[in-house]
Amino acid sequence: MSDANQTLRRAFSISHTTRQGNADAQYSIGQAYWLGQDVPKDKEKAAKWFTEAAVRGHVGAQSRLHFMYLRGDGVPQSAEIAWEFLQRAARNGNVEFQYCLGNFYYRDNSVIHRDHKKAAKWYTKAASQGHAFAQCQLGMMYFYGYGVRKNLHESAEWFLKAAMQGLASAQRSMGIMYFHGHGVPRDQAKMLEWYIKAAEQGDALALHLLWERYRYGDCAPQILAKLAEMYLSVEDWASAESLLTLGKMYFNGDGVSRDRAKADGLYLRATVLADAKTLLSIGKIYFYGNGAMQDKQWALRCYQKAERLGDPEVLFLLGNMYYDGDGVYQDLAKALEYYAKAADGGHLEAQLIYDTMLAHSDRLLLPYQPALRANKGAKWIN
Repeated sequence: MSDANQTLRRAFSISHTTRQGNADAQYSIGQAYWLGQDVPKDKEKAAKWFTEAAVRGHVGAQSRLHFMYLRGDGVPQSAEIAWEFLQRAARNGNVEFQYCLGNFYYRDNSVIHRDHKKAAKWYTKAASQGHAFAQCQLGMMYFYGYGVRKNLHESAEWFLKAAMQGLASAQRSMGIMYFHGHGVPRDQAKMLEWYIKAAEQGDALALHLLWERYRYGDCAPQILAKLAEMYLSVEDWASAESLLTLGKMYFNGDGVSRDRAKADGLYLRATVLADAKTLLSIGKIYFYGNGAMQDKQWALRCYQKAERLGDPEVLFLLGNMYYDGDGVYQDLAKALEYYAKAADGGHLEAQLIYDTMLAHSDRLLLPYQPALRANKGAKWIN
């Protein structure tokens, strides 16, 4: 045990018979030095008074010292001492620190090893005091059986408590529970109600789930239209996935006035934020003209951007474009190069085409065969 931690434990062994009023006064003096109110600002003196109050059980002082030691602010940085004050504050009923303690136990970190049972214990303490994030996390613990016996009814109850407090992730979770009938009866109307509540708070996944329900005829386009305008007005909420969804809505006129220029603008914004999967989706939209005006050059740019992320499907589609001369000048050698890369990534159709092309090569491909056969993408060829 470190000297610093031994000192701290000795301090906590001081008799707790001192009246609580003294601890409040000590905390107030610490605050004065911390903020520089009526005295010169002095974080070291603040730490001294906070410690006096903390060893007498003052939760506010324990909370303050946790962050001071965590950051090395006015005291030597010590994760071990910060952890000790975190536990003290949680045990003394600080609901936020109970939730934080649950988070600490939920995953491995530099101080302790993961312990889902202890995480569930502290989430329960915080959740029982009405902490919405702890309630939602506890719902997830019961859903998967992390640290507790799996119980979908219990999971739904905790998700509902958090959802009723307006937590978007819990509202979305309630929608999922009603969709699948997990812990509650299947109820399409309640599913939509909770998805809409979450989406109205900017939950992009909830909007995507609503879009999926719309595709199956379960959600009126007017609802999506309302959400679309909201998302457009708050740019920080936009994700690549939500922008892609909105672009399709504006192109098709689903619940909104048809506006192809706005759709193009949304797709363009999405390409800046997109991962390979979304770039692939946008590329297909423009390649096939399904959701936008057909533009194979723009599809090519999306595919090339996704290519840098190494997606085998993108590499395969680029191979198709160069093989067919579709949107680009035909280049069979380049097509083979892309097929080889896609095949190396495990794309079965690319493997078949690559093997077939080499087996039936014509004069144009003959000069490229030795190099292509040496390519690591050809390792699966017999």
